Amino acid sequence: MQITTNKYTLKQLLSGSNEQFIVPGYQRRYAWGYKQHAALFDDIDLLKEDDNHLFGMILCHTGVHTGGLNRSELVDGQQRLTTITLLLLAIKKRFEEIEVKKKVEEIDGLIYCIDLKERQLNKIILGDLDNPDYKRILKGEGEDEVINKKLWKAYEDYYNWFEDFEKDEIIAFYNKLINIAVIIRLDVSFAKDAYKLFESINNRGLKLSPTDIIKNFILGHASKIDNPTLEKVKSLWSDIIINLDGIDTNQFLRQYMCMLLERRVTIKGLVEEFRYYYVNHVKNSELISIAELYVEDDEITDEEIEDIDDEVTEEEPEFEGAKKEKIKRISIVQFLKQLKDASLLYRKIRMRKFDENKINYHLLNLQRILSFPTYIFLLNLLNRDILLKNKIEVLKLIETFMLRRHICQKRTGELDNIFAQLVSVPDSNIINEVKNLLSANLPEDEEFEDYFTKHIFKGKLVDRARYVLEQIE
Repeated sequence: MQITTNKYTLKQLLSGSNEQFIVPGYQRRYAWGYKQHAALFDDIDLLKEDDNHLFGMILCHTGVHTGGLNRSELVDGQQRLTTITLLLLAIKKRFEEIEVKKKVEEIDGLIYCIDLKERQLNKIILGDLDNPDYKRILKGEGEDEVINKKLWKAYEDYYNWFEDFEKDEIIAFYNKLINIAVIIRLDVSFAKDAYKLFESINNRGLKLSPTDIIKNFILGHASKIDNPTLEKVKSLWSDIIINLDGIDTNQFLRQYMCMLLERRVTIKGLVEEFRYYYVNHVKNSELISIAELYVEDDEITDEEIEDIDDEVTEEEPEFEGAKKEKIKRISIVQFLKQLKDASLLYRKIRMRKFDENKINYHLLNLQRILSFPTYIFLLNLLNRDILLKNKIEVLKLIETFMLRRHICQKRTGELDNIFAQLVSVPDSNIINEVKNLLSANLPEDEEFEDYFTKHIFKGKLVDRARYVLEQIE
């Protein structure tokens, strides 16, 4: 692995006029919030002239250097670098207001680059979903035009925090930001090295979500096959990210794995379950090392470990690799296409975007009842080539089941397994098959009647109350 390591001040890192940092489309959207913005701001504000401060690290996949505009793929560090440019933009706006023209021009040299035709271009190009918003903010357009409010909030927070700063204080802050704080830059020439290094870096302290780990695992495998495969996989993962815009990608992957394995999968166990399923079903998995299959507990953020249900099974998972029957493997591209199709279907379920209004109506009912675990089975049911009326009847059965379970305060921890097991129900006689399986876990009429009179419909349960009243009427 060939790695070029350099330590730069921000001025050194960003002052090159012929380099552009590209955030790949397969990366997650900008997600930093107030806590991260404030920490970065305070770290700079509290610096003394003789202090040192390390911003962290960025990882770039670079190509052959040319005399024109050089584009480096930002494999890791997009949240940090994007936030820094928004901070610089806020400072620039304040300098414009107090007429410090020299500093305004200097910041322009840090957030813009120049191509061979002398055109001014943004130094950072974000992914397809965020880049239009980023360009709007750089152009000075208002909040109403920005879709990803987290980008706008970063800029707005920084701009407002300078409100009480005197001219000399803003200049001092700016000089500390670009001249004292440093960032470590790692450059690699080959994609496979970039993904391997990304995994290594983040296994040593930096926290990642399950989605980030799984994405890097897949891209790392694709990079070991060949470049055309890697490019196809990058494109497919970008499509998945777009399909899941505004949806928790970790929960999608968790419920997708529940459907594939036909049993419960927790957020904490998601990465390990995914990896073992993947190596047993995808071709060329022999290229994946044993080390890449191992996941440590601290690799996943504490926030991501929180599951929807209160209970976590303590049983050791029985991985697909333990099964003796021969499994027909598919290519990595086929696997990603299936995942892409599932992500689109999941979006249609969550957003109620089916062509059949009756399906959307019953999906709304399930959402009002609060029926998140049902999506495990709905990913399977709504992808089946069966009569529409049969799908509707099954949805009605699920509505009744979920309402009775909630009213009778049954354990939610059981629902993932219940709906995962429905995946194996055959198309023939599906209504009766689903009814019989659900009946085994359905409260009796007397129990339901007893609990119903005492059930409190308030707070987030108001929609459930509306659903009940509509059904009674």
